[in-house]
Parts: sequence; structure tokens; C-alpha cells
Amino acid sequence: MCDLLVHVGIDTSRWTGIDIVDALNRSTAQRGWTWPTSAAMSSPLGLLKWRLSRIDWSGPSPTQNATAGRGCDGESPADIADRLVKARRAEIAAFNSSTRTAPPASAEHRKAMREAFIQAQTRRRHRPSQGSVPARRQRGRVAL
Repeated sequence: MCDLLVHVGIDTSRWTGIDIVDALNRSTAQRGWTWPTSAAMSSPLGLLKWRLSRIDWSGPSPTQNATAGRGCDGESPADIADRLVKARRAEIAAFNSSTRTAPPASAEHRKAMREAFIQAQTRRRHRPSQGSVPARRQRGRVAL
């Protein structure tokens, strides 16, 4: 498989696997092609080689475009992307750990809050109304 990628002219130091898949999908959609079923293919690698050879791989890869100016000397686009993804995941993990300082409510606390809510609703429903229209509607609110 690796030899096939190199044979059709893909520089694997610039084009990641995701870039290649995206380019194949984009080319397939632009040409109106579809992939045959596995039963209909006599030579899957031959078909892949033919499809890959119809794509221009000389330009910058999507990873190169996304990581332009963000790399260190000697880093390949795949290395840059990997480093950036790891850094972003570390940021997310640090944020998540800092925002979860309060423990979740215990079962006892939730039960007490539910009971207090039910009592408040019961008191609210049993309040004497003013005339035939409930007080809530007199203030312009719709009763829920």
C-alpha cells in the first residue's frame, strides 16, 4: 500500500492519511463517481491506484495549509498536526479539570430539593384566588 502511494506521486511526508482520504472523496464527488461494491471489484488496489493517479498531488496538502507557519524546523506537516492536536487535547483536559471543582449533587440533596419544589408548588396551587381569574393571569402571565 505504501509503495502504491509513492508510485502515484504522493509525498507521504506532506500528505497525511486523512488528507488523502479527503482528496479522494472530493475528487469522487466532483467527478460524479461512486465506489463500486467489493463484489464488483476484481482488483481493489488497481482501482485505487487508478483513482489516485487522477488527482494532482503536487500542491500543498490540507494539513500543510492548516499548519502553515506553526511548525518548528525540520517538522513534517504530520508531525506539526500531531503536536497541535496533542496540545489542544491537553488544553481541553486542563479546562475540564479546572471547571469541575464542585462535586455533583448527592442523591440526598436532589431528593430534598425535589421535595421542597413539590411543597412550594402545592402551596402555590392552594392559594386562594382573587375572583374568578387567577392572580397570575391578572399580571399578564400565562399559567403553566
